[in-house]
Amino acid sequence: AMGRKDAAREVAVAAGVPVVPSYDLDDDPATFAYPVLVKAAAGGGGKGMRVVRSAADYAEGFAAAQREARSAFGDDTILVEKYVESGRHIEVQVMGDTHGHVVHLFERDCSTQRRHQKVLEEAPAPAITDEQRAAITGSAVALAALVLVRTDTAAVAPSLNPLAWPVLPPVMLGALLLAALPAALSPDPNRPIDATPPAPAEVRVATPEPVAAP
Repeated sequence: AMGRKDAAREVAVAAGVPVVPSYDLDDDPATFAYPVLVKAAAGGGGKGMRVVRSAADYAEGFAAAQREARSAFGDDTILVEKYVESGRHIEVQVMGDTHGHVVHLFERDCSTQRRHQKVLEEAPAPAITDEQRAAITGSAVALAALVLVRTDTAAVAPSLNPLAWPVLPPVMLGALLLAALPAALSPDPNRPIDATPPAPAEVRVATPEPVAAP
C-alpha cells in the first residue's frame, strides 16, 4: 500500500494523518496555490519531480516530470501537491506485528539533501519541539497500524518476540510536520491544520520487553 505515493496518500488520509493539500489533474492550473510539486506516483529517488512556481510554467514542468517518470519507472502517473518551501524531511521508523502492536523507534531528520537524495541523517531530529515529535511519531504509529490491518496477515508470521516483528519501511513524514508550516498551506488559510495525532480505538501501542540473549 505504501509503495506508491498516490496509494500512500489515500492510506494516510484514511488513518487520520494530516497531509498537504493536493490538486486534481483536471483542475485549472491557474487556480493552484503556487508553488506546487509535480511528482511521479511510482518509484522514488527524487526522479520525476518538478517544482512549478507559476501557472505559466505548469505545462512544461508537468511534461518533464511525466517523461522522466515514464523513462525511469514505466509509469507516468503524476500527483500535484502544494510545495512545502521550508519544511523539514522527518522520517519515523516503525515496527508492528499481527496482533495489533505498533511501536515507533523515534525520528530522524533527513532534510540535508542533494537533488532530492538524502546526504545526512540526524537522530534525534534537532529542529523540532517535543510537541511536534509527539505529533509526528503518533501519526506514524496510526499510519503503520492501518497498513498492518490492510496487509495480508497470512504473509506475516505472527510473533510476540520484537526481534521477529516485520520492520515496515520508514514512514515518510517530511511533508507532515504541519505544526511548523504556515497556515496558508491549510485548505482554509484562516484555519491552521490540526497536527494532533489520531488515536485509533483498536490499536494497542506496546513497548516491547527486553529479549534475553540466547
